[in-house]
Amino acid sequence: MNDEIFAAMVEQMRPEQSVLAELRTQIDAESPAEPDGGTATGQGKHAHPRWWLALAAAVLAVALVVPALSGGWPGAPGASTVESDANTVTAADYATLYRAVSDSAAKWTGSDDVILGDSSTSRAEYGPSPTSSSGKTNVQIEGIDEGDIVKSDGRFIYVATGKQVAIIAADGDQTRELGRIDTAIGGAGKPSQAQNSLQGPVVELVLRGSTLVVLVIEYRPRVSALPSGFPGTRGPTYLPLDAALTKALIYDVADPAAPRYLTSLGQSGALVTTRLAGDLLYVVTEYLIADKDSMKPDDPQTFVPVLTQDEAVSAAKPADCGIMPAPDGPRYAVVSSIDLGSRARVDTESVFGGSATVFMSVDNLYLAAAQWNASKAEVAKAGAPKDLEQGSVTHLARIAIDAGKLTLAAQGAVPGTVLNQFALDEYDGKLRVVTSMEGQNRQHRWEQRAALFVLGPNLKAVGSISSLAKGETVQSVRFAGPVGYVVTFKQVDPLFAIDLSDPAKPRVLSALKIPGFSTYLHPWGDGDLLGLGHSANAKGQQTGLKLSMFDVTDPLAVSESASLPIRGDDSEALAEHKAVLVDTGSGLIGFPITSWSAEKLKLSYAVYRYSPGSGFALAKKITLSSSAEPQTAGVRGLLIGDHLYLATADSVTSYRSDSFQAVAKVSLGR
Repeated sequence: MNDEIFAAMVEQMRPEQSVLAELRTQIDAESPAEPDGGTATGQGKHAHPRWWLALAAAVLAVALVVPALSGGWPGAPGASTVESDANTVTAADYATLYRAVSDSAAKWTGSDDVILGDSSTSRAEYGPSPTSSSGKTNVQIEGIDEGDIVKSDGRFIYVATGKQVAIIAADGDQTRELGRIDTAIGGAGKPSQAQNSLQGPVVELVLRGSTLVVLVIEYRPRVSALPSGFPGTRGPTYLPLDAALTKALIYDVADPAAPRYLTSLGQSGALVTTRLAGDLLYVVTEYLIADKDSMKPDDPQTFVPVLTQDEAVSAAKPADCGIMPAPDGPRYAVVSSIDLGSRARVDTESVFGGSATVFMSVDNLYLAAAQWNASKAEVAKAGAPKDLEQGSVTHLARIAIDAGKLTLAAQGAVPGTVLNQFALDEYDGKLRVVTSMEGQNRQHRWEQRAALFVLGPNLKAVGSISSLAKGETVQSVRFAGPVGYVVTFKQVDPLFAIDLSDPAKPRVLSALKIPGFSTYLHPWGDGDLLGLGHSANAKGQQTGLKLSMFDVTDPLAVSESASLPIRGDDSEALAEHKAVLVDTGSGLIGFPITSWSAEKLKLSYAVYRYSPGSGFALAKKITLSSSAEPQTAGVRGLLIGDHLYLATADSVTSYRSDSFQAVAKVSLGR
């Protein structure tokens, strides 16, 4: 496509302000009101709110229609493959991969989605959470950091705001902006492939010492969707915009007032998640080949993932591409490891089949994605109870990690779908997976069940509880060494405590039933487990939000030692653990709350104190905004020194942590 046609394209796709307003309304209307199985796995129901924000910014910049988010495994490739002793299947050559992608694309009946999945990790160390947050991101485990839209080292705060990153000095009443990173200019803003690529906003940040990694996505117009005769076509022309490449832009921020761009490392697809273990950064993307007409059998770059370093582009090698079964679309999961010390890529492993949920331990990275309409034989093979037919299956892949070296080591499957990253955990070399199963029973009635599976290194089941709860779905999961905690819900909240000390014989120790349910569980010191979720009446109708503290000192007799109903309709924290601030040292818990009042949507940030014996008490509820328009997600609270900082894409405000009085505000006006 020449520059003249591309310029005509852009001009024709420039909408009126009314169109922009309608698009914003549609995007906000489709954002999830509460988490469910689809929210957690990115499997075509709901998507992570901040991903909507990132996509919306990219869409509005060029006025293109981007399809709704979803996920799934592509259909079975009709090609020769190589199967190893570890039960893994890899491609023999490019011809094998081309046939696999072509077959999957031909059978694919789904929408041409951009895939943005859920992020997840495992437990590197077990034990109580740190007593002080020190401005750190709330992660599942200590020792493995997770990328987010706001990062801090305890002195400076880095905030993603559109295509820029604002650098803030966290200095109490002297809090101020020190500098900016503009990802759209200089070497960072150069397209990594086709010159018509369009770079979207910053979607994630990773900080290690004086190195800041800024993740952005390059989008590419799907030229094959242009009407015949374009650019002479009359009237507006809308074109899908595909997520072509995720770029890790690496900056030196030793001097935060003068950040220095170093290099760019890219890989095909939209960002799913990042994980940081020491100096090694792991980037996982989901690459959908939505335009089957673009594939050329003699050009691997058109049907396999590509890797970039600045302007250099190379295709993934067949030996580094695994193939998973039961696909329903032509998509890959792409995993790369980057040494932030040398600022160079260490290794890459791709899996044809994609992944919406990622779980990482010290030694392994697991990919999990659902096959929604599995056959009776596929459900049975995955290990479903014999009295449950049809339904869904989650396919798993284990990628072994050795100092950044990535090896596809095993493949397997479990019945049902996983909720989110917390539904998987590795302990003593075994993977524990909690799923929600739904399917047709022998009476031809649709039934829901919660289940737990323990898998060996080969991802074959060694133990299970196939019917943890019937008629209920999983709402939250947290593992703590040999004990797993699972919340399910229908009308009341059963909190199950499960003994996993014998992987072959997992057993339920207790089941606490109380109104409402927790969607997030957080270890709180020795013998306590914090729950955040919804309150509900005896009929199961939700009545607001709720904080709970569970006494798990005796797993045989778990009890709710304290609870507090909260007035509010929703919270970003219910689906995004990074939006939860927990500081056990000071007893502070913070998270955003949204509520409707007088036809206006009010966005607040609530801070609670917890103390044993006294329970929960509201310390401060800070109003952030009130508008008839839907609010954007992305509020992060950070405790640094004796101040609380609330950061959004629009501002950073400093509050004294004793009185919660605002002492400084920095506007980030975009």
